[in-house]
Amino acid sequence: MMSHIKIPLIDKRLRISAIVVIVVAILYYSTVGTPPGSVAGSGGGGNSGVNVLLATDHALAYALLAWSVAYAKATPPASDTVPWKEAVLIIGGVTVYGFSVELLQLWFPERFFDPVDIVSNAVGAVTVLGWYLLEPYMKFFEIGLGTNSE
Repeated sequence: MMSHIKIPLIDKRLRISAIVVIVVAILYYSTVGTPPGSVAGSGGGGNSGVNVLLATDHALAYALLAWSVAYAKATPPASDTVPWKEAVLIIGGVTVYGFSVELLQLWFPERFFDPVDIVSNAVGAVTVLGWYLLEPYMKFFEIGLGTNSE
């Protein structure tokens, strides 16, 4: 018998709200804000080489976005098979969002378009495959306002 990892599903509205918060935070920090923990002005043009820490930040942000979308789409019971089409759509959607944000940076003088960022964003999005590979071992149960069912 296969054991399952129990995963609570908060109210769908809260799951979707979390996605909106992540999307807005990525947009803000990619265009006008200074990301937490970074040095002001370090994101300007003229970088030589790849900033590994910055690339990691991009990958983590877009991984968080992709996993949040997968979590928001989850419904009990978990699937016994990997929904590859859904996974590809999430990876594609998150990657296109990252590309769009990079294009938007062309209009901000302190920012620049960086193909390395696009690759980092895509790498982060691809990590959502981990969710879908683990999903057959998950058992979802909904929790919400005044409910606690299993």
